[in-house]
Amino acid sequence: TTVGTGGAVVTVGASPVAAFTSVETGLDAAFTDVSTETPTSWMWDFGDGNTSSLQNPTHTYGAGGTYTVCLIAINDCDTDGDTSCVAVTVAPPAPANDLCVDAEAILCGGTATGSTATATATDASTCQPTGLGVWYLFVGTGDDVTISTDNAGTDFDTYLGVTESCGGACFASDDDGGFGTTSLIEFSSVLGQDYYIQVSSYQGTITGNFELTVTCVAPPLPPANDDVCNAAPLVLGANTGFTNVGATVEVGEPLPLPTGCGVQDGWCDFESGLDNTTWFTFQGPASGNLVIDTDGSDDDTQIAAYSAVSCQDFSTASAVQLAANDDNPDWITTIFSSIVFLCDLTPGETYYLQVDGYGGAEGAIVVNLTETTVDAGFTYAPTGLS
Repeated sequence: TTVGTGGAVVTVGASPVAAFTSVETGLDAAFTDVSTETPTSWMWDFGDGNTSSLQNPTHTYGAGGTYTVCLIAINDCDTDGDTSCVAVTVAPPAPANDLCVDAEAILCGGTATGSTATATATDASTCQPTGLGVWYLFVGTGDDVTISTDNAGTDFDTYLGVTESCGGACFASDDDGGFGTTSLIEFSSVLGQDYYIQVSSYQGTITGNFELTVTCVAPPLPPANDDVCNAAPLVLGANTGFTNVGATVEVGEPLPLPTGCGVQDGWCDFESGLDNTTWFTFQGPASGNLVIDTDGSDDDTQIAAYSAVSCQDFSTASAVQLAANDDNPDWITTIFSSIVFLCDLTPGETYYLQVDGYGGAEGAIVVNLTETTVDAGFTYAPTGLS
C-alpha cells in the first residue's frame, strides 16, 4: 500500500517467508528457493561447513549422511530475514557394476580393484543371496582359471560367487579358499562361455575394499594313450612313466557296472562315470594267467580289462569286459589302487586295459603285470570262478 504523508511516499510490505525444495542424486543436492514475499538475497548453510549466497545453488557432499540445511531469505522489508531448516539425506551412488547386467569385463591376467561400500543387495548372486556385492564378467578361454581376492588390496572377509548367466544357478563359490578370509575359485573354463563373478561378503552386510585377479593357465595336453587306438603296450613287470593328467573321456567308452568296490566284475557302486581314462594293451602270457594291478600309482584308480579284435570294437560296443576292479584290498603302496585276476587268456593275443582316476584323481600311473598260475591265488576268470 502506498500512503502519502506530508508529501512523502511510504511503501509498506511483508517480511519474507523462507522455504526451499531439494533433489538429491548420489552425493549431489540441488536446492530451489520457493520463499514468498520476493526475497532479494539468500544465505544458505549446507550443514557441512559450506555456504552459498546463490538463489538456487547446488552442492556436492563429501560423504553420505543426513545434513541440516538452512536458508535465510531476506528482502527490503526485513534485513534480518526468515530462516527455514530441513534435514537432507544424501548417499554415494551405487557402483557402476552393482547389477549383474552391468558387469565389468575382466580378462585373463586382469586385476580389478574396487569397494563394496556402496553396493546394494538388489541384484544378489544365487551363490550369496544376502551379499552386498559388485559384478564382473569373464568370458571363457578354454583355460584353467583361478579367480582370487587373495591380494594386498583386499581388506575384508570376501565371498566369491560365479554363475553362467545373470540370475542363473550358482556355478562355483568360495568363502575362505585364499589366505585368511580371502576367497579363491579354480575351474576349467569353456571357450566362449560367460562367467558372471560377484565379489561380496560372507557376512552379507559387511563391506570393504578388494583386489580381484583372474589367472589363466592352458590345460595340459592329453597323454598319448588317451585314445584307445593309441593304447600304450605293457610288458611283464612294472610299467612306469605314464600319467592321466589331462586325460579325457572318448565318446562311447565302456563304463563298467557299479557292482561294488572290491569285486572283479565292476566298480564301486557310488561311482557315477568316467573321468580321465588312459588305455593300454597287453599280450596273453604263455600260461594264460595274469595279475594286473596299479599299486605304486599316485592316487585312486579303477581298471577294466577287455577282449577285442581291434580298438574299433570299442566304438561299436563289440569289446567284451573280462574283469573290472576299483579297490585292491591287498594294496602295498597305494591305497585304493586296483587289481584284476585274469586266466584262460590266449597266449600272444592282444588285450586292452582301461585305467580311470576315481573321482577325477590325477597323477602318475604305474601298471604291474605278473604272470602266475591258477593255484597261486586266482579267484576270478573271464569264464567265472577258477
